[in-house]
Amino acid sequence: YRTAVLLDATTPYRLLSLNEHSGVYITVKQLFSYTNKRCFQIRGIKQVVNPFLRYQLRKEQCRRRYGSVYEMQLFHGTKVGNIDNICRNNFD
Repeated sequence: YRTAVLLDATTPYRLLSLNEHSGVYITVKQLFSYTNKRCFQIRGIKQVVNPFLRYQLRKEQCRRRYGSVYEMQLFHGTKVGNIDNICRNNFD
């Protein structure tokens, strides 16, 4: 039910198009709708797979430094031209 989109051979990440009936899709759609006051039509949800971002490693570093980590599901929009850079480099 997932479709991998690889931009080219030098792209270190994959974008997975989530099936609208999958649990992850439904959860993200509900969270987005709940946290957003404006009306949007969701045309699709993609999951970024980039093992080089090492999110879990960074999270563990914060846990050791501060004792605990509080995570939140946040959503934002961006221009299409920014997507590749965010997928490659995170938000740094």
